[in-house]
Amino acid sequence: FSSGIWRDAGWGSLAIAYGGYPGSTGSPSEAGLIEDGMAAYRFVSHRAPGAPILLHGHSMGAAVAVAVAARAPHLGLYLEAPFVSLARLVGEHFPLLPGLLLRDTWRSDRRIGDAAGRILIVHGTDDPVIPVAHGRDLAAMAGPRAQFVAVPGDHVSLLGQRDAEAEATFRPVRS
Repeated sequence: FSSGIWRDAGWGSLAIAYGGYPGSTGSPSEAGLIEDGMAAYRFVSHRAPGAPILLHGHSMGAAVAVAVAARAPHLGLYLEAPFVSLARLVGEHFPLLPGLLLRDTWRSDRRIGDAAGRILIVHGTDDPVIPVAHGRDLAAMAGPRAQFVAVPGDHVSLLGQRDAEAEATFRPVRS
């Protein structure tokens, strides 16, 4: 959550450095990154017992958020520039590369159905890394609980463009 909208509305946030990426040790793998996401989830659950947890991710982080959502209770999913699966994405960028060479497949298309709650997917219309069709298709796979929003921008410039809408969408109901 990059903007003050979240802080001003009283949300807490936790950003993690995945294993094998700058700020962390190890080497990245699908299983390892999902475990990093689950460890972050457990940390937040322990530090704020009973607090609703919104899972947010951008790009690869969106795939981690979907995987965590398939395993743990959550308020909803806020995904920016997600991909349907790594196999599809690699196939679109490198059509001659056999998909069998991929060690990790990141099948968000298979996991999104196991995620509960509302889903907001935001994708840049000019994203050269992950085509906007991925976000649109993932929203369709999630069904009516998902909202898809295409915004002007690329893979990075879309970040935070819909934070105010997302905050309002996922704001927990106070009793």
